[in-house]
Amino acid sequence: MSVQNHSYGTGIENYYGLEALGYDQQTRQLPTLLHVFSSGNSGTDASADGLYKGLVAVANLTGQFKMSKNSLAVGATDALGQVAALSSRGPAYDGRIKPELVAYGDAGSSDASALGSGAALLVQQAYRDSQGGTLPPPLW
Repeated sequence: MSVQNHSYGTGIENYYGLEALGYDQQTRQLPTLLHVFSSGNSGTDASADGLYKGLVAVANLTGQFKMSKNSLAVGATDALGQVAALSSRGPAYDGRIKPELVAYGDAGSSDASALGSGAALLVQQAYRDSQGGTLPPPLW
């Protein structure tokens, strides 16, 4: 297994917590494993805490685990390629760009994350085919 799709969330959590740390540690232990997270569907909400407290449609990722530094977060677009209003946005608690990608997600960022995971697998396969069976190096 080289890609895991995580299409779930909690409330808006704008901090780096134990779960984010755990995902980063796992990625260091298994450097060819890519965790892909949905950004969340709280795009019109505001964070209740942190540096971006009270700013509507800013820094509203749903789950502190999505703040991990060695993962990929995917937001949702509409059929016209515009970021969907419901799609949670960054930046991360520390100003890093999150989500890193957007994809079409008719039903939200869970759909978009699934497409992003599939695309990551196709990129990995192309790399593996051209590099004698080796997976791409880690993100970090």
